[in-house]
Amino acid sequence: MSHRSSGITAGRKVGGLKTNATKQSPKDGAQKRKRKSQADMDTKPGDASATPPVKKQKSTGKPAIAKPQKAPVAKLKISPVEKAAIQNYRATINKVDDRLQALDKKSKVQGPNLSVVTSNDYTIAMAKFIPDVQKLTNMGKDGAAWAFNVLLYMAEHSYRDVDVSTETDLSDGPKESFQAMDAALLGLIEKRHQQPRATGDGAEVTFVRNKWTDADADVGEFKTGQPNKQQRSQMAAQKLQWMKCRSDELRERREKVQDWAANALEELVDHRDCVASLERDGFFVKSIARLEELRGATGVVE
Repeated sequence: MSHRSSGITAGRKVGGLKTNATKQSPKDGAQKRKRKSQADMDTKPGDASATPPVKKQKSTGKPAIAKPQKAPVAKLKISPVEKAAIQNYRATINKVDDRLQALDKKSKVQGPNLSVVTSNDYTIAMAKFIPDVQKLTNMGKDGAAWAFNVLLYMAEHSYRDVDVSTETDLSDGPKESFQAMDAALLGLIEKRHQQPRATGDGAEVTFVRNKWTDADADVGEFKTGQPNKQQRSQMAAQKLQWMKCRSDELRERREKVQDWAANALEELVDHRDCVASLERDGFFVKSIARLEELRGATGVVE
């Protein structure tokens, strides 16, 4: 007797166990695939079923902080005249430096019996830059301030503690040079005093190191109580570098400080004491007196 297949397969063993499974006919599978394909076609873009699920981020409980945006930097507009004044100021400083280097080079070759350069030579050399100062004075609204700073730079370098010969220079050249620079600076003091005073906190004032002393030298211990030849050479080089750095610091402070009169008075009095130790007089006498008048009895420069 033959039996017709009913679509149910006989049980088969899986892992040693006998199971019964219904075999899906090819017709049923085709119908399911057709229904799924039709459902996909009926779904429009943007439907929830068409959009893949978005993974939610865990909340940290902290408020979102927006990144700060950089504010646009305003460029300072400088007129052509003011720009030319700044360039002229720097060029004059460079000219003074070139002259100083030439004098310093000559002073290194002199000895006890040979006097090539004296402190008077520095005084006369600095006075020759007065025409450059006068030209700078009339360049823009800040021309007087730049010229004032150049003159203080000249005053700083108008003397040197150099070895001199037994023959003292008794000519009137140094005295006349001091008087000429003093008159030029006095005129600039009056001009700046008439200008409006600067307001606000101003820029941070540059630190200025102390004057060089042997205690600032870094050459090791003096075994005999006095520096040997090598140590003296090292000290001389360190002193020159120290003086150069201090001069740069003084120049930067002049350019930034608001109380220009008090700063100038402090500098000039300090230089005057050094010049007096060299048995020289006449150092910016009128300018110092005028700045002291502006300071007044209260000790504050008006």
